[in-house]
Formats: sequence, C-alpha cells, structure tokens
Amino acid sequence: MSKTKKVSAGLLATVVATSGLTYAPERAQAFTAGEKLDNRVIFQSFSLFQPYESNMYRTLAKKGDLLNTWGVTDVWLPPAYRSFDMARYLEGYAIA
Repeated sequence: MSKTKKVSAGLLATVVATSGLTYAPERAQAFTAGEKLDNRVIFQSFSLFQPYESNMYRTLAKKGDLLNTWGVTDVWLPPAYRSFDMARYLEGYAIA
C-alpha cells in the first residue's frame, strides 16, 4: 500500500471512529447508512462566482443559530482561496 493510501486510510479511520459511522469495506467501499448518519443534515455553501468581499465565513457564522433551527447539523464550506488569472472564468475553485 502506498504512503498516500496509508495516510488516507488512517484519516478515514479517524473520521469514522470519532463520528460513530460504520465503514464496511468487505461489503462496499462506502459508509453504511444508519440512525446516526440518517439524522444529519448538511448545508453546502457553494458558488463558482463568489463576490470579492471576503465575508462569506463571517456571514455563515452569524447565521449559525438560524441553520440550527432549520435542523442543519453540518456545514460544508468551499476552499478559502481564489483562482489566478489563467482560469477560464476566474471562478472561485481554480477550475481551469
């Protein structure tokens, strides 16, 4: 097993162990649905064309209580960087 695969497997094992999820590689290379996983709601913040103001993270932090009342248990945030000039549309995720 390559060093990269060992590190990835170690990180996955840590995430699974701390989250209470079940990983079943003998059945399928995926997480197994269960009560703990089924009761989670992810809010995904995503846009290719974010404005240049750098307030998205602060805005989401202020909206934390509102997201909680909606039942959101997890928030996925895009990377905190921008493309450079050579990207096709200067989108926020360095997609060339």
